[in-house]
Amino acid sequence: MLVFFSDVHWTDGSSGETVSEEAFVHFLDHVGDLARKRRAEEVRVVLLGDGLDVLRSRRWLDAGPAVRPWSPPSEAQRRIVLEILRETLEHNRRAVECLREMAFSIASRSAVPFSRIRLDYVLGNHDWLVNRYAEARRVVASAFDLPRDYISDGFPLEFSSPPGRYDVVARHGDVYDRLNYDASAGRDASSLGDALVTDLVNRFPMELAKELDGREGADEVVRRMADVDNVRPYTVIPAWIGQMLASLGGRRPDVVTAARRALERCVADFRADLGIRRLARRQLTRLERLYLGMLLHQAPRRGMNVLDFCTGLAERLIKGRRLLKNLPGSAYCAPAIGERHADGRLPRFVVYGHTHKAESVPIGPHARGGERFYLNTGTWRGVWEKARTSDGSEHFATWKEMSYVVLYTLAEGSGNHEFEIWTGSLRDRGAPPPLSRRPLPVVPAGSRCESARV
Repeated sequence: MLVFFSDVHWTDGSSGETVSEEAFVHFLDHVGDLARKRRAEEVRVVLLGDGLDVLRSRRWLDAGPAVRPWSPPSEAQRRIVLEILRETLEHNRRAVECLREMAFSIASRSAVPFSRIRLDYVLGNHDWLVNRYAEARRVVASAFDLPRDYISDGFPLEFSSPPGRYDVVARHGDVYDRLNYDASAGRDASSLGDALVTDLVNRFPMELAKELDGREGADEVVRRMADVDNVRPYTVIPAWIGQMLASLGGRRPDVVTAARRALERCVADFRADLGIRRLARRQLTRLERLYLGMLLHQAPRRGMNVLDFCTGLAERLIKGRRLLKNLPGSAYCAPAIGERHADGRLPRFVVYGHTHKAESVPIGPHARGGERFYLNTGTWRGVWEKARTSDGSEHFATWKEMSYVVLYTLAEGSGNHEFEIWTGSLRDRGAPPPLSRRPLPVVPAGSRCESARV
């Protein structure tokens, strides 16, 4: 029995909230119950990337502009990586201990021997720096009680089952995302996505805190803004920021002005950074660089409404192109169809994470019979999503998601089951109130209407 989950994004506490240890207690209880009911011979739990988030930390910004994830390996970078990892492990100590001791929990609820229960960890695009430094590998391997070859050989970048077992190829999936993987440099290298997270997403709440320092309600504004990386898809972030400011700032123009100044500072430094410009030239086409530059230029000047319109239009154009060309609904189906085992065999199952969207998509028949499937593990974190409304208003709400994929051998699954995907959602009573914006009123001809822009 194979269990895949990913995108937990444990942080050191300097960015958005992460899922509590209670979720992992329920998760392992359920895995143990499945192992008993499905007559599992073994249980291998695979954390499929982005478990420990080394990017979403203010330590990168506190260290000054000279050291970033995209900087060359150095003693200063090694020290920051270790500080982030140790603080992240401590900040999420109880959740990490649940996984470290999972064999006791699963064995106590099933007939699987303790010796046949194991945890594996595949790296993704938010934890790739773990592999750069031997001490970082040692710290993480020790925390999760991983085998010693994780320290000597490095953390794996993919998981492939041996012949005759589960017939699966699994990886985080970031290697198929041009923004988050530099194919010319490989996985031991940073990407433009790292820069967007570190110097825009992480930095904006910090700069906003400086602008609002000492003002009434400043702490609440900054705390809520730290959730910006939980907005999905990223293309609706401008709308979310605009509505968050409107919700928190109310009629206070000082909050809107502070946000514009903070964003201007972030964007100016982002565009001027030579390291980031080199990443953009390597990963983006000239047209894509022009489009990104236009968005960054417009955001502080024209406001979030303009940026929201531009990103929304681009998203609709991309979806339209996929429909016209009859491409699969998920952009990750195409690489999943082409996945192979190391010996060239075609796998029955391909498992990715990265997208934060749990799904199962059939990708054609298998040569030896049966259907092939692309499966995605989803995420284990809070999400903000735009609601579907009947009156055209924009409305955002938040909750926590937890999902995982389970695969069985022919001897498991009670003889009937090949795979399962379990997805749970948790909405706390104390969750932040929803963010709403009514549709713009129809203005009669000849009349004049002025609206404030964020």
